[in-house]
Amino acid sequence: MQEMKVSIYKADSRKMSEHLTTKELVKYFPPEVRERALRYKFARDARNFITGRQLLLRGLRDCGSEEKLTDIRYTEAKKPYLPHTHFSISHSDTQVVCALTQGGEIGIDTEKIKSINLTDFTAFFTERERADIHAAAQPLQRFFWYWTRKESIIKAAGLTLGHLHELAIKADCDRFTYQDKNWYLQDWEAGTGYIGAICTERRITDFRMTNC
Repeated sequence: MQEMKVSIYKADSRKMSEHLTTKELVKYFPPEVRERALRYKFARDARNFITGRQLLLRGLRDCGSEEKLTDIRYTEAKKPYLPHTHFSISHSDTQVVCALTQGGEIGIDTEKIKSINLTDFTAFFTERERADIHAAAQPLQRFFWYWTRKESIIKAAGLTLGHLHELAIKADCDRFTYQDKNWYLQDWEAGTGYIGAICTERRITDFRMTNC
């Protein structure tokens, strides 16, 4: 089996951009990155986007890739990709993560556990998933466990949120099949108050995490 080495970079966008304005943060970024960052209505969203790009650059440098932000292209489903490095970026509240690998498609998700009305999300879960969530000792935590896994699959497979209802997760299985293709799922340590999941098209053989 081909190696699947994955590197995850995690940061708090407040610390990465403290005391700097959005314009100052993107001063040395390519024009398209600057323009996108400046379009965000809220400063936190802009900081999270910028931090994600900073983590991507750090990861590319660490793995010896010469690829640049200007090499990023997008699929029809708006999934960003590079010619030689697979990557995925996620953020929730002020936590930002970026996963990179050269071993195949990848999707990562992080979610801050917060109070929500579970009935608002009924359509996104199967009957079995809903039963498992409501029977759990901590229903909110169980909800986000399922949600991050579904989000990570969407990112890895290049789908859209409109496909969420098609993804049926088995709580006791780390493999998921979609359109005759196998995907592998696992948790990653997102930190206190957060839940994280990662989806890859091959089993991960080497996993490294860096806090920035």
